[in-house]
Amino acid sequence: MQKFLQAAVFFLLAISATLEAKYTERLLVQVADQNYRLIEGAEVYVYYQLNAVKGFIYSKPVLTNEKGEAEILFSNYEEIESSEDRSYTLYVKYGRNTYSTKMIAENYTGSIVPIRKVGIEVEAYLLSVRVADQNKKPLPARVTINKKTLETDATGHAYFILGPGNYTVKVEGAGIVRSEIIRLEEDTPLEIEIGLYDLSVKAIDDKGMPLVASVEVDGKGFYTGQDGTLLVRNLTNHKPQVVVGYNNTYKEFSPNLKNENELLAVFDMGKPVISELHVGVSKAGVGEVRVFAEDRGKAASGIESVLVSYEVDGVVDVVPAYVVGYNTFEAKIPAQKEGKVVSYTVRISDKEGNTVAQGGSYIVPKEERPQLNANNSTGPQSDLPLPKMNLETIVIGIGIGVLIAYGVFYYFSRRKERQMPPVPKA
Repeated sequence: MQKFLQAAVFFLLAISATLEAKYTERLLVQVADQNYRLIEGAEVYVYYQLNAVKGFIYSKPVLTNEKGEAEILFSNYEEIESSEDRSYTLYVKYGRNTYSTKMIAENYTGSIVPIRKVGIEVEAYLLSVRVADQNKKPLPARVTINKKTLETDATGHAYFILGPGNYTVKVEGAGIVRSEIIRLEEDTPLEIEIGLYDLSVKAIDDKGMPLVASVEVDGKGFYTGQDGTLLVRNLTNHKPQVVVGYNNTYKEFSPNLKNENELLAVFDMGKPVISELHVGVSKAGVGEVRVFAEDRGKAASGIESVLVSYEVDGVVDVVPAYVVGYNTFEAKIPAQKEGKVVSYTVRISDKEGNTVAQGGSYIVPKEERPQLNANNSTGPQSDLPLPKMNLETIVIGIGIGVLIAYGVFYYFSRRKERQMPPVPKA
């Protein structure tokens, strides 16, 4: 019925045109590409002389249908003097290119304008769009290019014949929209993936105990259960932005769900523990602080930094500590003058920012000085310390010395008497 009405309209137009027109042309234009594929959606129009007043004008563009066909009817209203007066240009615009051909209107007699068939070749290429999930399984989707929308078939494909150029391919499927820009210069297959991924999140403390934590996945909020786990299904973004929070502490993740869909968030709740702290002072007055510390817990984050601060006469400074053994750190406080009181504090932080501090103080001892002889020069020194003398010891020593001296004197006196000859009697 529709074709009958169209034929009737053309018939009436042709009759009315022949009453006044010097020529009337009815074109059936078919457009195909270099591989003989019919082109739908090409613009077809002509540039012809209407009359002496209007001159040359463009006809209204007509789009080719699914068979690549478009029909145009136009008329001239001037006296015809030669075939050049009946010349016109047929244009076909497709993609970024416009194609044209010069033509001359045909003479005819009678009331019915015959259809003149013309074929035009344009440059075009096949773009095959396939929509599938991450496992290459085809998905039902809507594909739109240049306002033309097609449904994918059972294999996940939608086919477009397009002129060379840049195109935006819009895909709607599984509740999401994907867009991709492609440059078409040859027959091109394009595969667009709409992945549906699962994400498993587990939150624990440093001792491995489960935590009820907040979880945000691409802006959408969730909570882990009492067992510390959460399963989020059918994510379309294979690299979601994930934020896990507990006790005002937040951890950010960007997992690649194509490779791994399990995420572990550990919150180190405990501070490091200082097991031993020793301080020694060298003869030069240098303080040596040695500490043994651990960040306990099977999931603990580990010790991040060890700093030692010290204060002398109200002035505070900081020195770094260095690893000198397993969980053992040492720092050296610069030499201070003898008698100075040095206060120190050891601060140890783990990778979660938990910090423990412990400190104390020491007095820099006086430096031992050598004894001087009568010539004000140092003589040989004994390694043994000199005994301390008091008044009682000195008195007893003097008494013992007197007794010894009297005994010696008495001994030698008696011996002399025995050696002397006897005195003769008178």
